[in-house]
Amino acid sequence: MLTRLKYHLDKGEYLLRREAFRKAHRFIDGAAAHGGVGPTKQSWPQPPRRDQRRVDIEIQNGRAFV
Repeated sequence: MLTRLKYHLDKGEYLLRREAFRKAHRFIDGAAAHGGVGPTKQSWPQPPRRDQRRVDIEIQNGRAFV
């Protein structure tokens, strides 16, 4: 789903968040290797930007990335 989201952004927006997407994918891969993850919130902002562009993952209940 994260990859699909990436393809919905225009090129400029994707380029601004490229590193954040890389970190989010690494988080998902790590969670999958450990049997998934329960409720959590993770955010990868793009410093030093002040416009709050970021990539967020939120798991509200259950287990994800199993």
